[in-house]
Amino acid sequence: MTISRREVLIGMAGLVGSSLRLLAEPRFSECKSGSKDPFHIEGFNCSQVTAAGMTYRLYQSQRSGPAVLLLHELPGLYKEDIELGRRIAQCGFTVYMPLFFGKPNGRADGIEGGWKIFWYGLTETVLLGTPFPAFRSGHTSRVARWLNELVPSIHQKCGGKGVGVIGMCLTGSLPLALTGSGDVRAVVLCQPSQPSIPHSGLDVSENDIKTVKDHKVDILALKFSSDHISPNARWKTLKAKFSGENYLGNHYHELIIRSGDGSPYHAGAHSIFGEHFDDVKGDHPPTHEALQRALGFLDNRISDTPHLPDYPDQQPCPPQFLCYPESRNAAPPSIP
Repeated sequence: MTISRREVLIGMAGLVGSSLRLLAEPRFSECKSGSKDPFHIEGFNCSQVTAAGMTYRLYQSQRSGPAVLLLHELPGLYKEDIELGRRIAQCGFTVYMPLFFGKPNGRADGIEGGWKIFWYGLTETVLLGTPFPAFRSGHTSRVARWLNELVPSIHQKCGGKGVGVIGMCLTGSLPLALTGSGDVRAVVLCQPSQPSIPHSGLDVSENDIKTVKDHKVDILALKFSSDHISPNARWKTLKAKFSGENYLGNHYHELIIRSGDGSPYHAGAHSIFGEHFDDVKGDHPPTHEALQRALGFLDNRISDTPHLPDYPDQQPCPPQFLCYPESRNAAPPSIP
């Protein structure tokens, strides 16, 4: 039997295409770790997930409900982030936490935490070819390719109207890059810090921004008012990117906790749901209120039957916050 050159080329193209699809499709394998393993997290199942040519550990809570993808900050998937994952799971969500670098369960404060922040800040954001480039605006981290392959599978597994994503600091803007499949319906951007330069930049591409707007994904952005790691210039950019076509105020919202002078939070407060979550004691600290509002925001957009109060549509802005919009027709708070 004679095979033509055309048939050979078609066959080779098909083989390459099948290989690429196989490479991109996420493959789950069980983590072989016990309770004494340094990568073990109590109350979470662990899988090794390979997709888009990358392999990362993925931790899944043991509760059922719509999926919330929680992306850790520097210096890694530490105790503060894990406790946040447990709080979210207790509110009726299935929490997924990827581990992008390091080992889980450490602390983000003290000498050890400071050293780890420096080390991973250098190796993961500064050195050539790092996954979270600190000096490249308008560019989406390659980690987004792995996450985008993961999102449809966890939506199918958990059900609901969609998936919610929370990014923090290093990953603060990354949720904006995960909306291409249509499975992500709401994102929470906590104190986005990348790129380090320029301060007005975003570490997601213009194409990803357009996709967010095309899919009308709801956005809730949070920070402390005096936080210079998440500079005000970046927040002006966020407003500018999501203005026009009736998007701003309908799908983009801000929740800013007052800090610095006259506030119980010092001017250097940065990590709302992490290191500084319990800085203020009392019945309803602003950081706890912010988490409740963020979870209500997600619940009313990804759950088939929401059970938490919606924010911002049904809740006024408390005095310890600067909110945008304060009402449907309110002007945004001025950011110097």
